[in-house]
Amino acid sequence: MNFQCVGRRHEKPTEPLRMKMQQDGAYTIYVTTRAMGFGSMHTFSYLYDFSNAPPRGSIYQLYRLALTAFERKVQIANSSRTRLPDDESDYCPMKMSADMAEAIECLTTLPEQLELPIRHVEGIYLGSLCFPRVGKNNYTPDNRFIPQSEQITISNLRETVEALSDKRTDRDYRRLFYKNNPIPGARWQGAPDDPILLNADEIIPRGYDSHSVYEDIRDIMVKLRFLKRVAPECYSQPVIYAPAYPIQEVIGFCNKQEGMRCCDRNNNESLQDYYRRMRVEGDVKSYPQFKGWRSSWGYDHESVFCLLGELPAIRSLRWSYFNPMQIDDMSRGQHSSIPYWKAYNTILTRQLDRIGERNQKK
Repeated sequence: MNFQCVGRRHEKPTEPLRMKMQQDGAYTIYVTTRAMGFGSMHTFSYLYDFSNAPPRGSIYQLYRLALTAFERKVQIANSSRTRLPDDESDYCPMKMSADMAEAIECLTTLPEQLELPIRHVEGIYLGSLCFPRVGKNNYTPDNRFIPQSEQITISNLRETVEALSDKRTDRDYRRLFYKNNPIPGARWQGAPDDPILLNADEIIPRGYDSHSVYEDIRDIMVKLRFLKRVAPECYSQPVIYAPAYPIQEVIGFCNKQEGMRCCDRNNNESLQDYYRRMRVEGDVKSYPQFKGWRSSWGYDHESVFCLLGELPAIRSLRWSYFNPMQIDDMSRGQHSSIPYWKAYNTILTRQLDRIGERNQKK
């Protein structure tokens, strides 16, 4: 399968690795996307520590672009796959159009709070090479979309916000989503008992397409260039969509969502006021590891921060994704005890240290 590229050629796996991929079962590993919402919120919170942050570019635009970049990275990571897995129907089809792919690859600059999780959407080796995929969309018997906080993509974001805005969507699904909400700037009515989303069109307009991506990039780059000028420590490396086979350090954790969420935006609250007080609420404190996988110390913090292996909040949809990975028993297996916020603070400290090293070299 060939993909349209912008500005670079996607690297292909070496011949020995290609042979290994053909010999192995080439399993699928389930990846999750809440870090795109939390990273967008961290970025804007950092931006609005500065009183002169430019008004152009919204957190909704950054969130949409982050989801699009994440989905594109998943698509490319699977482009060299030589076998379809037996459980293909458990995962979301990779159907991003060539126009959308070309548009998002124009975005090569993101703060590390977003770039880092996207960077680590790669193959992982657990006895066999495993390719990252997002779980399939799920529907009720009467064909109503089930909103799931852990697997929002740009392809299902509109369907997600429409379901959350619809009183006919089962209240338990809406309550569970609200509890773990990763959408920044969401406004609600009736929360937390009977939450109804009020600003679906603000989060993603109908008919979002490649032209919308270009418009979002144009607007959000005003803010990102400002941030790079006043806080260069927020940037580590460009967004690279080409795969590196394999990176195994980061996707080996899986965790319950534990109610960590983006704070609500109040009704009639301006975005500027929201940006100045917003925060990610809650914490995740326990991260079981996949059986047979061990991380080096330096990657534990990145693994925790990236949240790439979160368990589905809806228990009935949980275990089919993880059986092939032979996950350790949640109570007895190997865990990381680094809380999310400690990992995030470690990332921030590393960013500041990096700037200090650059200044010393000058």
